[in-house]
Amino acid sequence: NIGYPQLTPKIVVNKLLQHCLTTTLSSRDFMENNPSKRLPRDYKNFPGKMDHTTCICVKVKDSNSQVKNKGQSNSPISVSLTRKDNILCIYCRTIAKGKFQCLAKKNSVTLAVSPQFFFQKPEDEAIIGDLNELSQSISRTIDLPSDINLDIHSKKISYDPSVGIIRIKFNIV
Repeated sequence: NIGYPQLTPKIVVNKLLQHCLTTTLSSRDFMENNPSKRLPRDYKNFPGKMDHTTCICVKVKDSNSQVKNKGQSNSPISVSLTRKDNILCIYCRTIAKGKFQCLAKKNSVTLAVSPQFFFQKPEDEAIIGDLNELSQSISRTIDLPSDINLDIHSKKISYDPSVGIIRIKFNIV
């Protein structure tokens, strides 16, 4: 447990990359300051491999589930889905200031919010452990039931400032 209530692929990849950056700091500094020299074979003082590495993390969902994050009351993007005839509406509440995006596929919708300003801690304070979620964008994917196929070009987004709700409306084909 690294201090997160639920691990996501993004968190796992970011943690692994942060570990690599921390581990290889002395080796990278040496290489940057001595471009014509080989890295010493002193693995204690110069750990890490200076090479290209790819990191991929995949979350495998339960094949019986229909909505990712179902029942997550602490999600920074809260949604309700409604259907009337051939219209699907997604009602959404999220952070007050930020760039909102909605990417629709035939059977899923991804909502993403990038804060207008990322969190900046005071200079004299330190982050405790690895919990710094305010410096990240937020996203949530909603897998729709198999009998709903969206017309992705019919998307209409509106906002009701009196209640802070975003409405995303799609035609169902």
